[in-house]
Amino acid sequence: MLGLKGQISEVELHTIRSRLNAGILSKAQRGELALTLPVGLVRNEFGVVNKHPNREVIDRINLVFEIFRQRNSASKVLETFNREGLLLPRRNRFGDIVWRKPSMACIISILKNPAYAGAFVLSISF
Repeated sequence: MLGLKGQISEVELHTIRSRLNAGILSKAQRGELALTLPVGLVRNEFGVVNKHPNREVIDRINLVFEIFRQRNSASKVLETFNREGLLLPRRNRFGDIVWRKPSMACIISILKNPAYAGAFVLSISF
């Protein structure tokens, strides 16, 4: 009997997971899926995504992409930031901007985040 209960709960978990995923996909198709934005991007009261109002935050994110474009290496971006003593904006657990020493994971997460593709990569300047 114990084996049967375990199998039933596995089926139930699979069904619940499938329903949750279907709900997320449905929201995305309707354009109602609002994911957490990375640092440097904010959503206004109408749900439109814009660059952060703090110019220093924008300039620092732009600098990551500029250095990467020049040097073609995330490690070179990190090296440059560390050599110059530059900090990167990050979000703390409350969503506030905090300035921290950059790490390789932080640089790579900025470079690979698709949310930045339209806002920073295609239009580095305002």
